[in-house]
Amino acid sequence: MRDTFENMQATEEFVVSLPGVDLVDKVIPTAKFVPPEVNEYELAGLEEKPSQKIETPGVDGCYAWMECKLHKIVAEEYDNFPYALVVGKVVHLEIRDDIYNPENGSWDVKKPNP
Repeated sequence: MRDTFENMQATEEFVVSLPGVDLVDKVIPTAKFVPPEVNEYELAGLEEKPSQKIETPGVDGCYAWMECKLHKIVAEEYDNFPYALVVGKVVHLEIRDDIYNPENGSWDVKKPNP
C-alpha cells in the first residue's frame, strides 16, 4: 500500500489532479514507492495547490482538479492480484480559465495536451 492511499483512507478525501504533458517529468517520480516520511511534492519538485472545499491539496500547474470526498473503497482480488476501486463524490471541480469555454461548457483538451 502507498502512503497516498492510506492518507486518503484516514482523511476520507482526495484530489484528482489532471496534468498536461508539460508536467510529465515532474509527476512521474510521484509514482515511485517511497517511505511515508518522504514528501512526494518535494521529491518531484511540485507545488501544492490549496483546495477550495477540502483540506487535501492538489498539484499546482495542472489544468483541472477534482476535489473528492471518499464514498467507499471496494477491495477485490483478480488472478491473485489485490486491487482497490476508490469511489468518491466530487465536491468541487476546477478548470483553468484558458481551457474552459463558459459559453458552451466545453474544454479545449488540445491546449493542455493531457
